[in-house]
Amino acid sequence: MADRDNRRRLAEDISRNEAIRDQSRSEFDELTRQTQRGDRGAKTRRRMREAASRLQSAEAQLEELHPIGKALDGPTRPKFLMLYEPDGHRQMHAVVSVGDPDSADTVSVTIPGVDTDSRSLPGMVFEAVQLHKAVKEILTSEGRPARTATIAWLGYDPPLDAVETRRIIDAWNMATTRRAREAAPNLAEFLSGIRRNNPTGRLSLLGHSYGSLAASLALQKLKSQMTDGSPQVVTSAVFYGSPGLVIDRVDELGLPANSAYIMRTSDDATVNYFAAHTKLHFWGTNPYKIDGIEELSTKEGEDPRGVHHRAASGHAGYPRLVKGKDGKDVLSTAGYNIAAIVAGFPELAIR
Repeated sequence: MADRDNRRRLAEDISRNEAIRDQSRSEFDELTRQTQRGDRGAKTRRRMREAASRLQSAEAQLEELHPIGKALDGPTRPKFLMLYEPDGHRQMHAVVSVGDPDSADTVSVTIPGVDTDSRSLPGMVFEAVQLHKAVKEILTSEGRPARTATIAWLGYDPPLDAVETRRIIDAWNMATTRRAREAAPNLAEFLSGIRRNNPTGRLSLLGHSYGSLAASLALQKLKSQMTDGSPQVVTSAVFYGSPGLVIDRVDELGLPANSAYIMRTSDDATVNYFAAHTKLHFWGTNPYKIDGIEELSTKEGEDPRGVHHRAASGHAGYPRLVKGKDGKDVLSTAGYNIAAIVAGFPELAIR
């Protein structure tokens, strides 16, 4: 696994940009003092602009780099920086796994949606840690091997939120499959790589919001690459908060029978608006009306072990912890259902 090299490169990039930041700030401060002493010549002003530009660039880089390091922190479970690509894309690409996917009995890969970047990774990895814990608890309670890996995949450039940016290009990227189609080949290859290194483990693909578009396209690419006798790459898929899946029939995903699931909360505006009007933005059929994709509950409920789960709410709350009846944090019903599918026990999901 490339974890060691990726961590080294990340540390070097952080150190280099911190050095540039500190040197540029010092130079800018000294030049500022020179202007206060009366030196306002063209050369001094040019050097100030150059120092300010270097300082701004280094600080912008560090704003994206530090969260990747933070996502890897924590004393509990081993984390692996599977992918680190700071250059060559619109934004930094990084993939973090909680647990070793090469030796795990169950592996999940989560694809995020709109307005996700490296600054989102600490939150994504925190959710991966909670999913890892929940999957392990289910496997242990069922007497199955409990080695699991939960992966936060930021290997593409999700669209920016046009509501925030107010830019037409961002609205276009949100309303089309352009960024999802760009992501699909890399995601398909990543999933194939996991399967090559771990030919027997369960592999679940989890797509949130716009990420479900990328997931559905990657699955179709994997299906197109299958030959007679080739192993199934992805075992199951869960789509939540999905505005569309770029399919008309479940068999287009190339998944085993009865292994595609979908969830929506009652107050998810993205689902209530976009999924109902998929044909207006070319995202296929309303995914909540496709035969063969089972819809799981997001409402308040109790799992077979007697654990009570609160309802999930909103567009971003599906996998999150919420306060249970006893005041302790527990996964929402949606988060628990994701764990049940990843663990390979769909019969334990709350319906």
